[in-house]
This record gives sequence, structure tokens and C-alpha cells, in this order.
Amino acid sequence: MRVFIVLVGLFSSVSILAESFPPQYVFTQQQSSSDSNFTYPELSLLETEVTSHDILFFYTHDMLDYFDNDVEELVTYVQESVDFNNASFQRQNIPLSRNIAGIVRIPETLSYDDQMDGEERLNALKRVYSDETYNFNRLYDASYVVALNRHYPDIVNNIGLAYVGGQFSWVSPYRLGKPDRTLSHELGHNDGFTHDEEAANKPRGSGTIADILQRRYAIGESCGTHDSIMKSGSGSRDEGFFSSPLVFNEQQVKCGREDIADSARAYIEAASNEIPARTGSFRNNKPSPVKTGSVGISLPSQIISEGSKVAIELFWTGAEVGDSVQLLTRKGTADFADFKPTLTRAYYDGENTTSVIEINTVDDDIFEFDETFTVELLYPRGIHIEENAVSKEVIITSEDYGEPGRIGFEYPTLLVQEGETKNIRLVRTGGTDGALTVLIKANLSTASDNDFYMSHDTLMFAQGEQFKTLSITAISDNLSESTEEFSLELIGEAQFLANTRNINITLQSKQKKKDNSESGGGSLSIIAMLMALILVVLRRFHVVNQSS
Repeated sequence: MRVFIVLVGLFSSVSILAESFPPQYVFTQQQSSSDSNFTYPELSLLETEVTSHDILFFYTHDMLDYFDNDVEELVTYVQESVDFNNASFQRQNIPLSRNIAGIVRIPETLSYDDQMDGEERLNALKRVYSDETYNFNRLYDASYVVALNRHYPDIVNNIGLAYVGGQFSWVSPYRLGKPDRTLSHELGHNDGFTHDEEAANKPRGSGTIADILQRRYAIGESCGTHDSIMKSGSGSRDEGFFSSPLVFNEQQVKCGREDIADSARAYIEAASNEIPARTGSFRNNKPSPVKTGSVGISLPSQIISEGSKVAIELFWTGAEVGDSVQLLTRKGTADFADFKPTLTRAYYDGENTTSVIEINTVDDDIFEFDETFTVELLYPRGIHIEENAVSKEVIITSEDYGEPGRIGFEYPTLLVQEGETKNIRLVRTGGTDGALTVLIKANLSTASDNDFYMSHDTLMFAQGEQFKTLSITAISDNLSESTEEFSLELIGEAQFLANTRNINITLQSKQKKKDNSESGGGSLSIIAMLMALILVVLRRFHVVNQSS
């Protein structure tokens, strides 16, 4: 059985550095993805050489509100931020990786307010992590602890803050769906890295901030219009790279300076020295725990009626006390109007080999077809997820009466002139209850794929929707062709398709001009006739002159 040891952090006076918005950024702005063409060293890193360190993420209700209570979006943001950091390590042969230990909601009984000032958040985060009621520090023993905070620009202008050479930091998501380097930046501060030479030389204790890592070149750098991960400036932040003279931007400008700005080298050297010895700014770092047991998942009933609870059983094998796994609900044809979005953590208690998690579904009076959502296991701690046990599908049935109707084409035939676009209307008759989706399949006859363009191959009729439209364009070319034909067919469940599920389409070719050789021949013939006529006139004129 694993023995938990309380580790007391070394919270002597440490410096705090923040990540701010570049001047051209506005909080709501969505920066476009980078289309840069950077050059990196040739990859030589083996997977077996990489050391993984765990990050424990905390979030509040305010933070979840920012994601409109969509736990999937929250998880996606965290995963993409970690992936951004790991990709930056990997492309620069840095033998480190970040691992998500868990994404945990801060219990309401603990004092943590998203609207606190920046440094107060760090102090509150330390209290949450070490609280004796929940023992997060024992259950996770993570190398890094990160809080996800709602951004309140009137209170805190920064989008991230961290203890330099410490264990704690926080970030504020602000550009969803785009590469976000804020997490990589703040974790870099935890590792002892700084923005620039000025920050590195700031006094700390008897030395400077750079003395924590003992490498003054562990700083950021700009190259061209881009800033490295640790640089706090106004450049583009979409390209994930640490300062290094071995990295070049698209203009072949070095993105680092030897012995001055070379964060990649500092990481590689630390991986050989400070990290294994857990000294300096890496004193809190420890490899991810060995996975000794496993967890599986089962649904006693995969099909449930709306309003019922979904029971999810987890089976622990060879696990130790405190081993855990995260459970996430993912939308399918069912969404959060049909079930309660869930992101929760299950822990092995050392006695019960089966744990049960229940998820509520919503009972309403709306007619609906069978809908599905998925429960997924992720971020196991101390255990493996058994093969074929990563996710399970749940089917929600409804007993509410309704008339879904049938879908068909409004007319059975259509004529389209070459170069012309015409609309085709699909009609839902006999009722409009529930959402229906149909596929549109093109069956070729004398026409080919190159003769027409179809605007949609799938159409979804929402609740109460009676009509949908797709368009057909007959593609124009310079070829002489005869009339061509094809048909469209609706594909779906037979009970929801009308008898008019097919439409025959005729493509009519326009009258073509003769090709270049023919038109050239015609022009020569006309010219020859004109020349002959002119010769006749000239001869007659000559005869008249002679007689005169």
C-alpha cells in the first residue's frame, strides 16, 4: 500500500512574474493561427529519454461560467495548452513533458475567489492545495499546481502569474480555439525562467532571480515579429518555441543568443542536473507515479429513459489507496439540455473494488428520438485505463408522443441549363416534431461528378422545421455534349422518408460555338470571296480604262 508523506514546500520569499497582454491584444480578440515557417534542430530525442512531470489544475465556478458550463470546453482548453507546451519541448529536443494529473473544481467550502488580486490568488491556491480536509497535496503530489481563473480586467490586468522557482501559478483563458502559450509561460517561471536580462538580474535574497536556476541565459527572446514563450513583449505568440540560437524564423533570423538568451539549452542542461537531483528551481519536480493497477468501466444499463439516472460502474484492479481517474461526459446527439454535464474524479478507497458514479438526465415534454452521449475516462493517477474501457455510449429514450413526419423532395424532376444554379426544396409532411437528419446521395447515370456541384450532402430538420433547400449547379465547359442525367436519393431511416425520396435531374448543354480550327476556316473563306470580288471589280475597271 502506498504511504503518503506530507511534503512541506519551501515558501521563502520568492519573486512573482506576470504574463500581460501584448499592446495589440484585446481580451475578446481572436488572434489568427501562425502561418510562420520556423526552422528547428533535427529531432534526435527518444521517447524513453523524456521525463514527465504532473500538473494539477483547479478551477472555480466563475471559470466554468466562462465556458458556459461546458466541461468539454474546459477540458479541451487545458489539454490544448499542455499539448502546446509539450510540442515546444519536443521540437527543440528538450527531454521533458507535462502531464495532466487532474482537473479539479475547488470545493465551495474552501476560500478562493476568482476576483482576488493576482498575488492573493497564489496564496489562496497554496491553501487549497494543502488543506487537510481534502489532502490534494497527498493525493496528487504534483510538481506544478495551476489555478484557472476567470479574467476580470478591471481587477487584474494580467492573464497569468507565477512564483519564479516555485510550485504555484494561475492562468486566465482568453483566446479559445487558438494556441495559448500562457500556461507554458507561467510554468516556465516556476522552473526559474524569466522574461529578459533585466528581469533575470533583479535582486532576490543574496543573489538575483537568475541565480535560482544558476543560468542567466534562461530568458526569453524575440526574433522578427515573434516572441519566444518566455518573452513578455508585443510580438506574435502563436509559434511555440523557447529562445535558442538553433531556431530560425522565416527570415532565417536567429531566435536566441548564445550564453545570453538560450532557454532551450537551459532546459536541456537542467534535465541532466537539477531535475534528477530535485535542486534549485526544480526542487518540487518529481516524475509521474508508476502505474501499478488498472481501472475499467461498465454500464449496468446502456439504454435509459429520460429523467432517469445513468449508473456508471468503475472496477479497480491492483490499485492502491488514493489512485484515481477522471470521468467526463461528452455530447453526442444529446446535449446539456438532455443530461447534466459532468467532470468528476473517482478515488480508490482501498476496500471497495467497485465505485459507482451517477449522472442525471433531464425529463421534458418535448418529443425526441433516441439520443446518445458518451462517458469517458481520462487522466488516470497511479493506474492504467483498461483497454476498450476508455469510453461508453449512453442511449436516452423518450416516451413523449409526437409526429416527426416524413421527408421528401417537393418535385420528382428538375431541368438545369449548363452554367445555371437551381434550388431544390425538401419538404417535411405529416408532422415536424423532433430533429431529423437525411443524407443526400447522388446516383450517376450519363452525368459525371465533373458535370455538377451539389451544395449539401446532409440536411438537418430542426424541431418544428418544415422546409430545407439545397442547390444544384450545372458546371459550364467548352465541350459539345448531349443532355446528361443523374438522380438524388434521400438516405435515412425508412419510417421518416416519404415516397418522393428521389429526384431525377437533367443537365442540358448549351449550343457551343465551333472550335478554333472551324472558325478560322470560315473566316478564310469569307476573306477569299471578298478578294475574288475585288479582283473582278479591278479587272472590269482595267478594261474600261483600256477602251477609253
